[in-house]
Amino acid sequence: MNSISVPYFANYFQLHNQVDINQKTNQRDCANDEFNEDILCLHCDTSITANKYKIIQHNNHHHTFANPSGKRYTLGCFSDAQNTKSIGRPTEEWSWFSGYAWTICLCANCNTHLGWRFDKPGEQSFFAFILDQLKS
Repeated sequence: MNSISVPYFANYFQLHNQVDINQKTNQRDCANDEFNEDILCLHCDTSITANKYKIIQHNNHHHTFANPSGKRYTLGCFSDAQNTKSIGRPTEEWSWFSGYAWTICLCANCNTHLGWRFDKPGEQSFFAFILDQLKS
């Protein structure tokens, strides 16, 4: 595995607390999706997660955040994933979810940057995937 400097990524991503109000999803909306439908890596069709793992974090499933360079990401939160790998050391610096440490999450098959894994002591870990990198 290639080594990636965590401070590089930590400085690249910043919390701007921007939530895309056009993509609000409540718990009932998540339950109405095709429950077992797989969600795949856009680039290699590897199964990454499923609709049944959609979760609400900070009152929404979807979130839009921008990094310090102004690049915006629309993310979906999921409780479980497979065929992914995390790189770097967990850090709370620039975390988009207060109190959670994050690591970069890649597709285990093609190494595409899919999003981030968030961990917090005493809380369930979750994934925030870049929705433009996934397909159903």
